[in-house]
Amino acid sequence: MARNMVGSGLSTLVFVFLFSNDLLAQTSSRHNDVGVQWMDKGEYGKAITEFNEAIRLDPNSEPSYRNRGWAWEKKGDDRKAIADFDRALQIDPNCKFALTGRGLARINLGDHEKAIADLNLALQIDPKYTTAYHNRGLARNNLGGFDKAITDFNQALQLEPQAITYSLVVFVTKNSASSPGSPG
Repeated sequence: MARNMVGSGLSTLVFVFLFSNDLLAQTSSRHNDVGVQWMDKGEYGKAITEFNEAIRLDPNSEPSYRNRGWAWEKKGDDRKAIADFDRALQIDPNCKFALTGRGLARINLGDHEKAIADLNLALQIDPKYTTAYHNRGLARNNLGGFDKAITDFNQALQLEPQAITYSLVVFVTKNSASSPGSPG
C-alpha cells in the first residue's frame, strides 16, 4: 500500500510539473501575441515589455526573441535587435524571419556585406521569401551593386506583384543613372 502511494504521488508530481510548464508556455505565448498587437499599433516600447515577460516565462521562446528584435529595430536600436535575432537563431537556426530581421538591422548599421550573407541564408531556407529579396536588394544598392539590386527587386516583384518593391526598382534605376561615371 505504501508503495502505491509513493508511486501515485510521483505521478501527480510529474503531472503537476508538466502541467505547469505547459501553462507557462501558453502564458508566454499570450504575452508574445499581445506584444505583436502592440507592434501593429506602433507601440514598440509596450511591445518590448510584453516580449520581455514572454521571455521571462519561456527563455527558449524563439518567436518572442525574434519579435522583440523587430521591435528594437523599429525603435532604431539595431544592436539590441541583432542580439535578439542572434538568440532566436540559437534556438532555431533555420528561422528565415530572424535572418531577415538581422539582415535589415545590419543594413541600418551599414554592415551591408554581413546583411547580404544573412539574406542569402534566408533565401536558402525559402527561395520564395520576398522580404529577403527586397532587403538584399537594399543592401546591394547601398554597396553600389545596382544591377544585382534591380535583379533582387524584380524577383521580389515577380513573387509578390502587389509589393511596394516596384518603387524601389525605380529609385535604384534613377540613382544608378545619375551616379558619377554613369551615363545620364
